[in-house]
Amino acid sequence: MIVHIFSQKHIKKFLVKIHFLAFAFLISNFLSSLITPYSLINSLEVSLKIILIVSGIILFLLNISPLKQIVIYYAVYTVWVILIPIGYILGGTFWAIVVSLLLHPIWPDSLEVKKDGIAIYDNAQGFMNVCCPYKVTEQKFLFLENCLGEFELVETIDPKTLQIMKTDKDVKLTFLDKFNDLEKEIVLERN
Repeated sequence: MIVHIFSQKHIKKFLVKIHFLAFAFLISNFLSSLITPYSLINSLEVSLKIILIVSGIILFLLNISPLKQIVIYYAVYTVWVILIPIGYILGGTFWAIVVSLLLHPIWPDSLEVKKDGIAIYDNAQGFMNVCCPYKVTEQKFLFLENCLGEFELVETIDPKTLQIMKTDKDVKLTFLDKFNDLEKEIVLERN
């Protein structure tokens, strides 16, 4: 009886559901972040991406057959995971570009500061990006973030000097400008 529950057919069906559910959530999250300022919290989005990749690789291994077209779709995840270590091992400019292009869709924004429900992420979009773009979000509900805005600096933010002041209308970020030794202030309106 137990062997029947965990047969390869049942596992495959379960993984297909999980894979396409994660895919649907990620696509809807991407579309909602384009249309609205809301998106899934960063850690949940990364978890869904990992589930998508791992389930894609497992489904590729379970469906290896030259007659099935879905295997080509699942093979993308496997080839992706194989090319990344090859790029790191071989090194060089070409492989650095390949690895960065492959990792860009799944690489999470780096959390720089989180205080009082406000998170500031390093919003660098690739290896050729200028220093230092940041995205400010506010956690809403249990698993959503509201993007309050983006800004760029010529230096990195020092979390020790950062002060966050929230009002009903806006969020005010105050920090020390390292180059001019002055206090800098950025005001972002709340939606």
